[in-house]
Amino acid sequence: MFVRKLQAICILLILVILVKPSTAGPIITKDTKNSTNIANTTAEIDTYHPSHLVWMIVRGYLDPLNWIRLHWLDENGQARWHDEFDPNTGSHVLNFTSPNWAAGYLIEAYAEGWGNKWSPKIFWWDGWVGGKYCNDNHFYLKNLAREYAFGHNWEVIWGRDCTFPFS
Repeated sequence: MFVRKLQAICILLILVILVKPSTAGPIITKDTKNSTNIANTTAEIDTYHPSHLVWMIVRGYLDPLNWIRLHWLDENGQARWHDEFDPNTGSHVLNFTSPNWAAGYLIEAYAEGWGNKWSPKIFWWDGWVGGKYCNDNHFYLKNLAREYAFGHNWEVIWGRDCTFPFS
């Protein structure tokens, strides 16, 4: 029992050291608000990872949103490319396949008058290949409608499709 707890603590410590969590937004090398991408070729980013499936649902109070972006992150946690969609048109359940150089992703939402909202950076590991990264994105007003909030939950699943909202 003690050995299992010690192993779990060691694994968590290693993950924390490797991921280096940050509460700040990504460092973006260009103004992505006015461009459609940052970098999209393996010649520019010389790494390779297996492709991963990222699913998301966008729900809640969506009227203020102008766009939502799924940013693909390189091994250094830098946003290098993004997929963008308008949450007020089309489907609210979306899925994406990662570029082969991506080591993870994050979600950014922009609402005029409320600013940008960011999910945490999510990185995948070799043991997570073949899993689906399910993201439940909930937008709502709080503090008597003085603040626009973004609730983000995620999980990795295998052998089935993502179901939303999470139970």
